[in-house]
Parts: sequence; C-alpha cells; structure tokens
Amino acid sequence: MKKSLSAVFITLILFSCGKDDTDSPTATVPLIKTITITRNGGTPAVYTYQYENGKVKEAVFNNNNSGYSARYTTDSVILNNYDPSHLPLGTSSWKLNSKGYGERAAFYTISSNSTAYQNYEFNTDNRTTKITNSSLPPDEFYYFFTGNRLDSFKQVNNNKVIVRDIIQEAATDIPNTIGNANTGTAFLGNDWLMLKRKIRYRYNSNGVLQETTETTITYETNNGRVTKYTRTDVSTLSGTSIEVAEYTYY
Repeated sequence: MKKSLSAVFITLILFSCGKDDTDSPTATVPLIKTITITRNGGTPAVYTYQYENGKVKEAVFNNNNSGYSARYTTDSVILNNYDPSHLPLGTSSWKLNSKGYGERAAFYTISSNSTAYQNYEFNTDNRTTKITNSSLPPDEFYYFFTGNRLDSFKQVNNNKVIVRDIIQEAATDIPNTIGNANTGTAFLGNDWLMLKRKIRYRYNSNGVLQETTETTITYETNNGRVTKYTRTDVSTLSGTSIEVAEYTYY
C-alpha cells in the first residue's frame, strides 16, 4: 500500500482490473472491467483494465489515456508506465519468489534516471507481513493479521520509532471481489482478502501517536460481487471527504 511507484501506477494499481483481446478473459475469480472514482462530487476518474489469462495486460486512465502495459517472464513482472501521448515514463518491476509473489520491486523513473527498491516478506498464507524501503535511512512497514483478517499496519523509521499506525475493522460479511486477484495482480499477495469497514489513522506528533482520521466504508453488492463502495474520511486536520468507487466486471 504503499509503494514507491510512479503516480500513474499508484493510481491504477489501487483501483484495478480489465479485459483481454476477446473481451472475455478466462479466470477463476471475477475480473473487474472498469472502476469509476468520484471524490467529493468532482469529475469522475475512470479506469479500464485488460487481461490475458487472468493477469493484467494493460490498464488505462480513461481521462487522459495514460497507463501501463504488463510483461511477464517465468520469474518477474514488468509494468511499462506511459504518459497520455504513450511516451514511456519508466517501469515498475517485481522479482517473484518460488510461489509467484513479488519479493523485490524496482521502480525506475526516466525523468530523474533513478530507481527505488522495496523488499517484501510474506507469511505462510502469502500475505505481506513486512515491506522495507530503499530510502536512506530505510522505512519499514509491518502488517498484522488475525487469521485471514488484516487488523493493523505500522510504519517504523530507522530509529524504530512508529511514524504512523492504522487500526482496521474488517467487513467480514462482504465478499471481496476487489482485491489483488480480481485486478490481475495476484503477485502482490493476499493483503486484501478481507474488506475494511472502519479504519483509524494515527500519526506521530512530537513523540505521541495522535489520531487524525477516522474512516467508514459502506459497500453495495450484486450477485456476490462488490459493485460500489462509499468511503467517508473525517479528519481533524482537513475536515470530511467522501470517495465513491463503482465497479463493473467482465
């Protein structure tokens, strides 16, 4: 969540999924075709995804036609990011472990000719438990689970001081059809097996963790698939904001 990606890839990977050349990809999980994101009643942002054999092939931000295309090898995934003119911006690539999950990522940006790295650790259920940034000093991100439920997340700096933590309440009654597998990016792990209903954000302020934002998320479903969520963020710093995401599937 979370990762040092280009702006294009960050947006598209968080709100994903798509189609293949035949417009009817074969997969064992529902694959998302489009996601429409509206924040605070503004202009909707629309994302469309294409698949091949259940894996993301290309993702496009319809508002300006920027996006990325994916390439796969036996032990890696490479995403080629491009701008609205389809000129290359850089790459986001993952080295896969023996189970097919990305254990080391490299994010290359052409404009700055720079590469950032991240290392990932997984538990036996293939859920991310730790991410280490390549920044100096490196930050570390820890994920904590109860069974298959992601309960909390912590960011720790080089001095082992908690920079922020997030406490979550799972929506156990809602089937998750908007996770990594549904976006053709299962190589990122099973982080989002359970959807979130409430989230509390706390940030370190002069050595004290202070709660700054409380989030509530409601879902709408149809035929066992999530079709819409409404997320309300109430912040002590910036007030209230509302995000609505609507999903269509192949």
